[in-house]
Amino acid sequence: MGAALATPKLSAVMSLLFVALSIPILIFILLYNHHRTSAAIMSNLQEQVAKTRLDSIEDAQNLINPVASALRLLSGAAVSDPALFRTEQSRELLYRALTSAEQIDAVYVSFEDGYHRVVTRVDDDRRRSDPKIPPMANWHSSFIDDFPAGKNRRRHRTFFDAWPNVVARYDAETTVDIRILPHYKAAKSTGSLAVTEPSINPDTGYPVLSLGFPILRDDKFVGFAGANITLNLCRASSIVTAPVLTARRPLWSEAAPSSPIRTPPSRSRRSTASSPSLEWQTSRTTICERRIGGAPR
Repeated sequence: MGAALATPKLSAVMSLLFVALSIPILIFILLYNHHRTSAAIMSNLQEQVAKTRLDSIEDAQNLINPVASALRLLSGAAVSDPALFRTEQSRELLYRALTSAEQIDAVYVSFEDGYHRVVTRVDDDRRRSDPKIPPMANWHSSFIDDFPAGKNRRRHRTFFDAWPNVVARYDAETTVDIRILPHYKAAKSTGSLAVTEPSINPDTGYPVLSLGFPILRDDKFVGFAGANITLNLCRASSIVTAPVLTARRPLWSEAAPSSPIRTPPSRSRRSTASSPSLEWQTSRTTICERRIGGAPR
């Protein structure tokens, strides 16, 4: 009978021993699996963050680089022929730069003496900002007299339905001073491409990025080529075929696109024959709203 009583006790001891040995092993297995799972999740998150970062950088480059290239060529044209943008013929060049990328809302060239020339798109929001803009207008070109004009300084505006068909013109008094704009000041102080933080365009009510590229003549800042990028124009599905400025020959500089164009000492700066030869190539430009945001215009 003593042996019979000893048997259950031995079984209980063996069971307890098995449980005691099994629990640490199970805990170890659970902890190991948790560590492996956590490591896999962290690795996947890091890969996704790195991919998103690279995509964001690529999107920013796709947004800004085409605009910067157009501004660089406009700056080179202004260096080559200082009087070019004081003529109506120059608005064709500005129009080509404007339509080289859908995200560009306005392209302009401004000088230290206050002279300013611009070509912009016209949409419903811009029409609402000025009742004098004709309802059929889709494009706008204007220039502002230089400061020596004094009280007679005007903004001379021209509107087009299909470029370059003029549908309306009018002049208006103005006290605009482009020199106080942040991207003008930045381009002047840095001597290179300047990009501002987003701000609200008072004409449209939508956020814009403003870019400025200096015009340097004999290493002296005389003005800048600028552009506004309207962020709400960027759409994930937008693939636009548009002309892109390209140069048939170097604009006297082998520097990076952010480097300013300087007048070559040996060239006549007023000769129109020295203007850079430009050709227009068709390029497909894709801009994504999925990362920038904003409602369609």
